[in-house]
Amino acid sequence: MLEQEYEFYEANKQKFIGSYLNKYIVIKNNNVLGVFNSSEDAIKDAIKENELGTFLVQFVKEDEPNVIFRSRVGYV
Repeated sequence: MLEQEYEFYEANKQKFIGSYLNKYIVIKNNNVLGVFNSSEDAIKDAIKENELGTFLVQFVKEDEPNVIFRSRVGYV
């Protein structure tokens, strides 16, 4: 799940570092949906129009390993 989004991030990582260093980006369907200062803000905005579990929140950082935040499907 979300492999496509992470592969898109990895393929475009240098471009993202140049544009979004130390920011959180929301990726879905090979598109950046938004850029945020915190993972909380990224998730809050992304769930307005996207179902949990369908997007990747990624912190853009030069040093490895990268921190990956994936949305989760909630159960009630």
